[in-house]
Amino acid sequence: MNDFQMQFDRLLGNVPRVLLAILLIIIAFLLATYVRNLIKKGLTKWYASKKKSLNEPPREDTLSMLSNIGYLIVLLLFLPGVLDLLGLQSISLPVTSMLQGVLGFIPNLIGAVLILVIGIFLANLIRDLLQSFLRRLNIDRFQEKLGPKQAAAKTVSFSQMLATLAYVLILIPVIIAALNALNISVISQPAVAMLNTIFLMIPRLLAAVLILIIGFYLARLVAEFLYSLIQGSGLSDRVADLTKDVTAYRLDLARILSEIVRWVILAGFLVQAFQVLQLEIFNLMGTAILAFIPRILAAAIILLVAYLLASIAKNLILRHFKESSLFAMITYGAILFVGLLAALTQIGIAPEFLLPLFQFSIAGLAVAFALAFGLGGREFAKRTLMGLEEHMAKQEDALKEAGARMHQEEVEKKAAYERAKEEARAAYHTRAASNNVKKDGSQGRESTSPMDHAWAPPRPETPHRVTPSAPSEGAPSPYLNNQKEGPTPKEDSLPKVDPTSPSEPPRH
Repeated sequence: MNDFQMQFDRLLGNVPRVLLAILLIIIAFLLATYVRNLIKKGLTKWYASKKKSLNEPPREDTLSMLSNIGYLIVLLLFLPGVLDLLGLQSISLPVTSMLQGVLGFIPNLIGAVLILVIGIFLANLIRDLLQSFLRRLNIDRFQEKLGPKQAAAKTVSFSQMLATLAYVLILIPVIIAALNALNISVISQPAVAMLNTIFLMIPRLLAAVLILIIGFYLARLVAEFLYSLIQGSGLSDRVADLTKDVTAYRLDLARILSEIVRWVILAGFLVQAFQVLQLEIFNLMGTAILAFIPRILAAAIILLVAYLLASIAKNLILRHFKESSLFAMITYGAILFVGLLAALTQIGIAPEFLLPLFQFSIAGLAVAFALAFGLGGREFAKRTLMGLEEHMAKQEDALKEAGARMHQEEVEKKAAYERAKEEARAAYHTRAASNNVKKDGSQGRESTSPMDHAWAPPRPETPHRVTPSAPSEGAPSPYLNNQKEGPTPKEDSLPKVDPTSPSEPPRH
């Protein structure tokens, strides 16, 4: 009986503590519900004010999660008191120590949040001011010169890009300070080390970007100058005429060479930018690019020369053999294939396989050319040799005709000379006889005719001047005749015959 009384008295003594714990629980639930509703309404209004321009309602799951977190925090704050009133100190002590740690971390958290809020506010302010200042400087005109004339609406301008870069540069030290304010070494130390590395990397990154910009402008300037030089010299048009084909691509040598030079210069500046970054992987990449550039240039030159040779060969075949389009295309493809194999071998792609294939291709082309020329070129060789033979026969006939004509002219000249000589001899004899008659009075008459004194020596008919030569051995000498008929005349008294004048009969 006494034991029962003692238990009943203890129970009655714990009733106020139980009632107080129940009251505390009710207050905790009421306050937690109020906090949850307050958080939900406040976040809804804040989200609506921020997203008013987008006309998007806030997400219910996000609002419910944040409001439930506030609800649980309030309940946890009342939980140790309720457990102490119920006499459950073994359960309340861990909860109390946990809450003490959480409550002790709250100031650090509040400080970090304040640092972030103030830093973000300053970063936004500086970003807006810098963007407005850069727009006033009209820095976006450089982007219009570099980019297309009609840029897309979502293209980021230079002023916006530089302002965003300044925003990031301000946020990095702010984030470092916020992490240090949390005083959580496990999280803050790696994060701070990473941010410090990024912050120290920014100057090298800016230098690399500046090198790339300079390289881009220089490559563009050199490429335009080289294009104008080649285009102005007419070399590009000559090459295009050699490879001209209505159904194929028209080769633009100036554009190809200028683009090759442009990309080579850009590759050199890119490698230099990698070296400025001082990153091992980029240094290895830059070294590999520099070592690979000569092979790429050699392969490009080989392909260009192969294309030129293939186009020239195809045009020559189509020009001289209009019905051999299939043979022209086979030749074109074979030369391009050989050039492609040579280019791949130069680059170093599977040289153990491509080098024998290249050698076999060259040997096959040589054999095919020999067979084609030997079998298919017989008619061509026959026509060529026949034409050469006919040409030589015509030349021989022309030479014979010219020789006969020259011989005939010599014979005619000799005959004209002989006629002129005979006429001169006859005229001389006639004059000598006439003088003898005049001097000898035994003939019974005197020459009283005026025609006797007006006689002139005859002129031969030949058109060439002929100089009489000494008479041959068988010809009669005029001096012997004069010895018989009269005195021997002197050499000065001999008539001088002009071979170029026409001959006239002597007048007595």
